[in-house]
Amino acid sequence: MLELQKIKLLEKYKNYVLKLEPFLLSLSGYNPQETRLKIDTFYLHCTPATFSMTKCSLLLYLGEKEGALFSKYTNKLISLNMAFDETYFGRPVSFYLKGKLDNIKKIRDNVYSLDFTLTTISETYKELFLFLSEIASIHKKLYMNKLNQSQIDGLHRVPIRRTEVSSEGKFIGFAMINNLSTRHLELQLEQGRLESNNRYKYSITFNNRELKLSGKIVKTLENQYISSLDFNLEYVHILSRYMNMYNSPSTSGHDTEELEEL
Repeated sequence: MLELQKIKLLEKYKNYVLKLEPFLLSLSGYNPQETRLKIDTFYLHCTPATFSMTKCSLLLYLGEKEGALFSKYTNKLISLNMAFDETYFGRPVSFYLKGKLDNIKKIRDNVYSLDFTLTTISETYKELFLFLSEIASIHKKLYMNKLNQSQIDGLHRVPIRRTEVSSEGKFIGFAMINNLSTRHLELQLEQGRLESNNRYKYSITFNNRELKLSGKIVKTLENQYISSLDFNLEYVHILSRYMNMYNSPSTSGHDTEELEEL
């Protein structure tokens, strides 16, 4: 990342809280097996949940006694080791984040969130945070912006034709996908019925990988339906690869070019 670019992004994201997910982290070559949280003499497996320039949040899988034990270390110094392959950095990289433990909260049985305030921030962490924040921001803009005709034409090449439809854990049926975009699916249900304004979950397969989407039926016509889609970064990323983004000077096209540069 160029120094001038880093300065601009630091200003842009100085107050930004980045919500992390496995797919977003995978774009940087993140190695979850090498991530360790150190509290006193204890080393714990954990999952990054949010990053910012001042704080981090993690998910931990603990029992009741462990949760109570580590809560006693509130306001104590802790450290987080993270490792990455050469995907983004060009070489294997690992670094430590050091900070003060703010709190540990139980979310549900055996799952806890841990928040800590950074006391030292490495340049490697800054670059990682800025890279992932920009990726997330560009994908969100692609989701929000109206697509131009060139991008719509490109989406006809996406090899996703079928989805499973379910609601509240109950399988409803299979549906053909007649058209898709970053924010909508046009469905033809093979069996069953979908109700207007109801929310549903859609399970699609792309390159042997299952992808979970969700949305609400906004239009119905016999056994054909149009569903809105909630934002899903991985889904938008897949679609961006098929958009004809270089034939138009539109904002959406510019966003996709930024993705290529990153």
